[in-house]
Amino acid sequence: MNRDADHDLVISVSQHYYVASLTDLDISADRLRNENAQKTSDEIAACRGALGALQWLAIQTQPQLCARCNLLLAEVIRLGKMSYAMEIQRMIGEIRRESYELKFFKHKKRKLGAMFASSLWLTKLMQIETKVIRLVESSLMSGPVRL
Repeated sequence: MNRDADHDLVISVSQHYYVASLTDLDISADRLRNENAQKTSDEIAACRGALGALQWLAIQTQPQLCARCNLLLAEVIRLGKMSYAMEIQRMIGEIRRESYELKFFKHKKRKLGAMFASSLWLTKLMQIETKVIRLVESSLMSGPVRL
């Protein structure tokens, strides 16, 4: 828990320790480089295990991983190409470089707000979140909005 510039409470939910514990795929580099190689049953199991670990992150604090995890799981099982294992390894590397935090904070007009934020995107996300809230509030006051 921290305080923001207005001294309001901010609760951050982070999975940095879990991210740090993610292991690389248990597939040799030579095999990974061969994109069209068919995976063995052990390699498919390693991919499914890694996708399970990434899916846990996606559900808890890393929504940017959701679609990729789901699509890759289907492809890993259906086609079994090594190129999908390479993509899984890239995802592990990406999440190690920059993972997000879930932040709960007091919004000026609301009791509690929530958002996903990283150190690089925090300011931009706060601006977008404020614009979305203003749009929703104005549409609620003026009636149905046509899209």
